[in-house]
Amino acid sequence: MIKRFKKLFQGQSEFQSFLTKSSLSKDNFVYKQEDVEILIPFLTDDQNIIEFFQVYQEQTCQHYTIKMKMLITIHQMLNISDEFAQQFTKINFAYFNKPSQKPESIVFKQVTNEIWLLENLQIPFLQYLQKLALNVQEIKSYRNHHFRKPIHQSNLVVECFKLQNLVNQGLSLVPQLQTSLSNFPHDFLLKKLACNLYCELRQFQRQLINSLSALLDTNSRASNIEIFEFFREVQIIEKKTMTYYMLHKLFDPGRKLMPPLQLKIDLKSAKHLEQQALNEQLKINQQKQMRSQRNSRSNSLDQQHRVSQGFISQRERRFMMYSRTKKQDTIQEDIEMPTEEQQPSDKKKITQMMDNQANEIPKQFDNLENDNSDIQKKESSNESEINERNSQKETNDIVKNQESTSQADQDENQYS
Repeated sequence: MIKRFKKLFQGQSEFQSFLTKSSLSKDNFVYKQEDVEILIPFLTDDQNIIEFFQVYQEQTCQHYTIKMKMLITIHQMLNISDEFAQQFTKINFAYFNKPSQKPESIVFKQVTNEIWLLENLQIPFLQYLQKLALNVQEIKSYRNHHFRKPIHQSNLVVECFKLQNLVNQGLSLVPQLQTSLSNFPHDFLLKKLACNLYCELRQFQRQLINSLSALLDTNSRASNIEIFEFFREVQIIEKKTMTYYMLHKLFDPGRKLMPPLQLKIDLKSAKHLEQQALNEQLKINQQKQMRSQRNSRSNSLDQQHRVSQGFISQRERRFMMYSRTKKQDTIQEDIEMPTEEQQPSDKKKITQMMDNQANEIPKQFDNLENDNSDIQKKESSNESEINERNSQKETNDIVKNQESTSQADQDENQYS
């Protein structure tokens, strides 16, 4: 007999051997809580936790009853061991989604029922446990220290909404639980899972009510909108939890469970809270509208400022340069001062020149930058010509003055 057990558990550790022999890995509806109590001290060690999940990954442990026992045990351990919760989040449960391979002697209807329970209850409950494991440390610290020391109101609001999402995910299993319990009234494992889940959700619901009381405190810094939204969610969760409790006859025939807590707030206070939230939302909308108006005004003023400061386009700059060129050409024509005989022909030339320049405007727009230097040269040459003419005129005037002066001197000498 001893040799037979040695062969059976060869290659297994002492922990795995105990788990394999316990009621937690047997394909039946017997679940002994004392076996879980024995495992609890060992499931704080990482190696034992890894071996725990290795046992349930074996092909012989893929039956509906064994999966249910694993889920119930994991649910209990998540609230006890932080090390277990950390290792649980690292496990790949791809094998869990596959139904067990039943022998041909099993009735087809039983296989169909187990597949339905796997898809509609076991897999969603495993997803709930995974989310619970990710937030279990925050929930524990929130539960133990929330009312012992002050915390920041912003952190309180975040923690409240996290816990609210977790509770809503757990309550989403209630319709499937109701169907399962009604169709399988003798499933002891199903009853135990439903009972443990209700006890946990009721505790979370109590925490949410206490958190709402803290947010409603006069010293709270949370916004009225956040408080009112959280208040409505707590009311919805209270109704859903009460619906869950009304099913307790299906999983708690001894009526040992307590009903959910009720939020004690009168209608007048609720209306006042809603009005405060509406006023704050209206104020926020007005501020957004005023901010958008200021932004539009500042944009228009910036555009006007750019125009006043000379921020003009390249095309406008080219047009200004062309106008300047035309002005310089007009000045040059005024300086040349044609004679009366040349005026008719020059006017024709000037008219023809202006027509040619009007036809060449598009070309001048593209070549104005290169013509700036030529314009400056023309201006300098024109100035030099004007200076030479003025100097020549002054010279002629001086010569004439000298001649008239000398002639006057000669006439005086003759008379004398």
